[in-house]
Amino acid sequence: PADRHRWLSKAAALGRGAERPFRELGEVCLVLQRDQEALQWFRKAFQQPGGDADPNAAQTLARLHVRAGNAEDALDVYRLALGAAPDNLALHRSYGQLLLKQGRSADAIHEMQQSAKLAPVAEAAELYIHVAELQQNLGQTGEALRSWESAVALDGSAIAAWRGLATAAAMQSNTPSQLRALQHLSRLDPQNPDWFAKLASLQLADGRSG
Repeated sequence: PADRHRWLSKAAALGRGAERPFRELGEVCLVLQRDQEALQWFRKAFQQPGGDADPNAAQTLARLHVRAGNAEDALDVYRLALGAAPDNLALHRSYGQLLLKQGRSADAIHEMQQSAKLAPVAEAAELYIHVAELQQNLGQTGEALRSWESAVALDGSAIAAWRGLATAAAMQSNTPSQLRALQHLSRLDPQNPDWFAKLASLQLADGRSG
């Protein structure tokens, strides 16, 4: 790796623009555990000659910023990279995770929703479950109810999603959604007597109110 580092350093000094092997130098520095130098090379790889951000270098550059204790710089990297590659699921996913770690739940929710639009069905359902949980924690019960609905629409066998929908519907006094959720839970998790008891109680109350 050390010999490759010397060779690449010479190539970078002689090369021009995108021909410079900045990413390769950064990767070699990572192997050599020279994080600060790696960060400099990945920053150059990220900054394209035309002013565009290279999404391929973004993930590593952002991780290096986080490792150096510069989370805001990492967030800036993701924002710039997503401007150049708005449909990049990996970038949306990582950006959302970092926002969540930084306690920026509202921004994280937005990114997770963007990720869900791009993700495969199973992952999208999981993302909507996480979004719904965050929204409930923030007191956004109406928004959470819609996210639970999105989750069960994508994965009708997800007990966690139906359980969340039943709870959110109860908080919103949405009896039809609560009944539907409890009916599915009774079928999906028949060993749990709570679903049958809650369903019977709700049906009785709904009959009386009707």
